[in-house]
Amino acid sequence: MNAATTDLCILREGEPIDTAALRRALVIATDSERLAEAVRRDMRVEPHIIRSTEGLHLLEQVALARRAELDANQRISVVITNYNYGRFIADAIDSVLAQTMPVDEIIVVDDASTDDSLHVLERYASQVKAKLIRHPHNRGNPGATRNTGIAAATGAYIICLDADDMLEPTYVETCFNAIRGDIGIGVVYTGVQTLIHGTGQRIVHHHWPLQFSWVWSVAKKTPPNNCIPTASLFRRSMWERCGGYDESIRCGEDAAFWVKALGTGFEARKCTEEPLFVYRRHGPSISTTRTWDDLSIYHRAYTGYKPLAAPTGEARIAALAVPSFERPVVSVIIPCGAKHARYLPTAIESVLAQTFAQWEIVVANDTGDTLPLKPYPFVRVVNTSAPGSGSSAARNAGIEAARAPLVLFLDADDWLLPSALETMLRAYAKGNAGYVYCDWWAVDGAAPARVVSTRDYDRRAWLDPNTNGLHPVTVLMSRGDAISVGMFNESTRGFEDWEFFIRCAIAGLCGARIRQPLLAYRTHTGVNRERSLALRKEIVASLMDRYGAHMSGEEELVACCGGDAKAVSAVQDALPQTKSLHYEIAPDGTVEMAYTGLHRGEVTYFGKYTGCIGCKPIRAEAGDVKRLEMTGVWRVVEKTLPPAPEPAVIE
Repeated sequence: MNAATTDLCILREGEPIDTAALRRALVIATDSERLAEAVRRDMRVEPHIIRSTEGLHLLEQVALARRAELDANQRISVVITNYNYGRFIADAIDSVLAQTMPVDEIIVVDDASTDDSLHVLERYASQVKAKLIRHPHNRGNPGATRNTGIAAATGAYIICLDADDMLEPTYVETCFNAIRGDIGIGVVYTGVQTLIHGTGQRIVHHHWPLQFSWVWSVAKKTPPNNCIPTASLFRRSMWERCGGYDESIRCGEDAAFWVKALGTGFEARKCTEEPLFVYRRHGPSISTTRTWDDLSIYHRAYTGYKPLAAPTGEARIAALAVPSFERPVVSVIIPCGAKHARYLPTAIESVLAQTFAQWEIVVANDTGDTLPLKPYPFVRVVNTSAPGSGSSAARNAGIEAARAPLVLFLDADDWLLPSALETMLRAYAKGNAGYVYCDWWAVDGAAPARVVSTRDYDRRAWLDPNTNGLHPVTVLMSRGDAISVGMFNESTRGFEDWEFFIRCAIAGLCGARIRQPLLAYRTHTGVNRERSLALRKEIVASLMDRYGAHMSGEEELVACCGGDAKAVSAVQDALPQTKSLHYEIAPDGTVEMAYTGLHRGEVTYFGKYTGCIGCKPIRAEAGDVKRLEMTGVWRVVEKTLPPAPEPAVIE
């Protein structure tokens, strides 16, 4: 028996085996027409269950075929990202070329450097393995630069290396041997040493990196926790499955990537304590000069829900908080034109990060092409009647396809902060507004994000031809109300959202403002915005023709009314009745916790304290609280405080 058989299972002679199933597996593994015909023949013959001598032989063939499949592409690609590191990049490339296990290709992605980087790279032009990709404009984002390199790579395994760092000679060999034998491992990494530039001093880190911990990695913290160094060896299939690095994250993109990637069903492993990754410290870097803010750390993992495919790691999970999407309360409608398709994953990720989980995403495709939605099979896609029909037609298609009682409009180049849906729904649930809107973050390329405070609701802001309206199109409202005002005018050549909210104002669907920035709004990517401003005079004249009597006050407006009663009721039923909880930490640093599992004997947990009896409360070290909660059989003994004040809503 070949040892490869044990990759699947261990069987004893004489045990019955379903050989028909094994033959089908073998056909899949080998893609053999001859064996396919044999399977079709065997499917017509009884019995399928025979003694295990033949079964074990087939099992061995399946295992060997699977091994051959895994070995078919063992190419390793190293992606080196560079911006103005001409003084260091030769060291990075040379460290890769010096590996005891040679890599198959080196891809250098230059983010429009202005120093001598290209001159330095010329000396490697004759290297067969080396390939240079240069961004025409500086993207200013390590995640975007890495995505460029990985997309161009041909290897099944990827190593990302910053141009100012290096690898010890055995790095690739050590990591590859650790990952190749276990298809469940998505990423492996080693110990780290720091090279002090200028002195040559090397410092070995014993406290970091850690073995990967899901609980620790998803803790809400600024900057976010990260167990895994940038220079790690990971499967390209994992990168593809999760959608790659999030290019909207300003700093900490690697921490967010590892959590997102491992949430798709892979494990992470620190394969050695040896410091085989060399991190160079040489003064200011992106991570030390960038400003950390709330926009940098949003992610689906911070919602409190654990992806079912995420690694359990340090805890046996007895119970999980899993969201249900069977009956959505709100349909998030995302119109997507050709120039915004690259931003769409960020908008979708922001919905995944919501603390309120009863949503659906409807993407209205106005591109005429296939959208980059492979990592998001749950997204419903509707197409406009013809490519380039415009955002009005796309939003209308989304409204018509929506299954939820409420809709929220989100442009593909914008994104929501994690509490956006829950906060807006709580405001809508009061029932005294036709729709809800919020303040927003203005995101303008590489410039620091800034908060823009909208004004309190006043219908005159929409009816005054000398203004451009009151707030962005991202509002929460009843689907029925959106339909009742005629949805968006598809013949309007610009400011289509302005006309929509004029209709709402006339019909008495007045807004309520939330004084919180819950939306990130890209101010530099709008296509319709520039066109609308150029045609403003013409558009205003058209609006005056249609709504002039209301805008001038000649015709009376319908009195402001509350939200749709059925939609309000649906929201009230869906929102959890939250209470404010206080974890009392004793002077000795412990928290009182109670056992809620089924075991009635001695209960042991791992932490500062080693055991407790049955259901009696224990005093757990504060640092162990999250670990114990993740087991599903321990809870904090809580003190209930008065409910926290809700966000200010101005009607």
